[in-house]
Amino acid sequence: MDKIRLPIGLCQVTYDGVSLSPLAEKVVFEAIPKYQELKGGQMQTFYLFEDYKVMLTMSISNETYETMKLSNPGLQDHEHGLYDNPAKIERDGKQITIHPYDAGESKEYDITIFSAIPDPNIPFKKTYDKRQDKVRLRFIGQPSKSFDDNKLKSYYFIGDYEKVVE
Repeated sequence: MDKIRLPIGLCQVTYDGVSLSPLAEKVVFEAIPKYQELKGGQMQTFYLFEDYKVMLTMSISNETYETMKLSNPGLQDHEHGLYDNPAKIERDGKQITIHPYDAGESKEYDITIFSAIPDPNIPFKKTYDKRQDKVRLRFIGQPSKSFDDNKLKSYYFIGDYEKVVE
């Protein structure tokens, strides 16, 4: 890997094999490690890994029952619509892949979150106005895969993940 080149522009987001489109706004991927600073002998500083947050935030302009359930994981199916059941939230993560359109057919800069769930801590909000409806979604990653006999499990992969699992 000689150079690092991150394509910019719009992307295609796929959740559990289903395309989440059309996008209404930007898509933001975040991986935020949290460390506790420790002081050792001779005032050396060490960092102890505490937590890791992996998130994907996006808005889509296609409001369906399925996209509404992604924006509020407490929504459950009913034969005539949806009802809220905040005590029953799906905890099994599904794979999300972010593919930049600028990369063309190349998957070299794809980001794959191995196990993501809709964030249950985001409020469900429906606004009625003259603008285009948007469904705001935020997914949180969960540790899922181990690479190179590492005891810590990874959350995501940058590159062509399909070649890794072949």
